Amino acid sequence: MPQGELQDKEVRYFVQETLKLKAGDIYVSPFDLNVEHDQIEQPNNPAIRFSTLVYDPSGFPRGMIVVIIWGSAFSIASCS
Repeated sequence: MPQGELQDKEVRYFVQETLKLKAGDIYVSPFDLNVEHDQIEQPNNPAIRFSTLVYDPSGFPRGMIVVIIWGSAFSIASCS
């Protein structure tokens, strides 16, 4: 991904909640509208996020994994 397309998400609630987790825990966000560049994405794009911290061998947190499931995946599944 080009550097100009990266966004700082550190103030988003799901990042803050993930930073509070213990090793092995997973945060599951509420189902809400996606935000891009500090604006609710248009057209509305609902999402749910699953996130966890990644630790180095000494137990120090080094990163975060966030998996986003878009609402469109639910609407496709519910129509089949």
